[in-house]
Amino acid sequence: MARPVLVACAVSSAIFLILFLIIFPVGDWWKLQRLGHVPEEVSRATREGENLWRIAEWTTWWGKPLDPEKFWKGRVIWNDSSALDTANRRGRAYPPIPEHVSNLNEFHIRSRPQKDLVPSRWGGGLDSGPVVPFHFTEAEDAYWNWFWRTKPKPPEILQREQMQATESMLGTRAFLIDQRTHQVEIRPISNLVLKKTEQEPGVPAEHTEQALFWVYAMKKRGEYTNEKKRLEKVANDLKESELKRFLSHQFINPEFIAEPLTDEQVKAANAWKIAYLQRLREEKVDDSYIQAYIKAWNLSPAEVFPNDQKSNNPIIHYSIIPTSPKSALYTPPSKIYISTL
Repeated sequence: MARPVLVACAVSSAIFLILFLIIFPVGDWWKLQRLGHVPEEVSRATREGENLWRIAEWTTWWGKPLDPEKFWKGRVIWNDSSALDTANRRGRAYPPIPEHVSNLNEFHIRSRPQKDLVPSRWGGGLDSGPVVPFHFTEAEDAYWNWFWRTKPKPPEILQREQMQATESMLGTRAFLIDQRTHQVEIRPISNLVLKKTEQEPGVPAEHTEQALFWVYAMKKRGEYTNEKKRLEKVANDLKESELKRFLSHQFINPEFIAEPLTDEQVKAANAWKIAYLQRLREEKVDDSYIQAYIKAWNLSPAEVFPNDQKSNNPIIHYSIIPTSPKSALYTPPSKIYISTL
């Protein structure tokens, strides 16, 4: 009696294995298994990419803890998009806690649970769709929340929050139509938006209304340049029409987006950054952050620190708050316009 049962079990197992090998893409699995992570060029935005991510969840390396020292080698310790993406491609929800760096461990890591947690596939409900089973610990979740509140923000995140604050600031001003030009003049408003922005964790104290204006202007100048490149092969009349349309949807006078900036205006755009970096050095923030900002903002160390540490002279500070409209560090427009078209 036992033998027929064993034969039946063996046959069932063989059928299951054959079906599994037919349905499951074994070749892709082996490639991912050998690689040890989802390749950088594989995007979840495509069906093929999403399938590979799903296959990766069945590898033996998916969600395994990452070596902090190896992970952070050559990186600035930031939970930015690059670090987060690298961790995600290995099945982790967060980058590893940099326990090997003593001055980043003011947070009491050992007091938090270290056990791996994995969200349920449908933990978000049917309406939210399936959840990616990234592994994480309570300690990692608590650490990176603490890090976000207490450490300088990555340039990309800082710029995103600056733009949100600036658009809110410009978009909620009182409007006044100029009868001659039929443009909308933006009147000054209270500092409520600025005060709200200053309360956000990690937002530099150097965020004045003028600083945010230049953040907006420089971001839009980059977008305008990209728009011109996109329209390079378009007929001139259509190209001009599209560029005018682009400028008409911006909050500030088009000359600050489309025209070359003067040296004084460039200094004005960088003034808050320089003041911020000088303050970070005074506060003895790790130099890797300062250097990362300098690189991301395309500044030179000599520009930020004209009298470096080797000099006995004090650092010359940039003032980002002009004493008059004729300040050499800031040349604001006489009017800031929103097009009514």
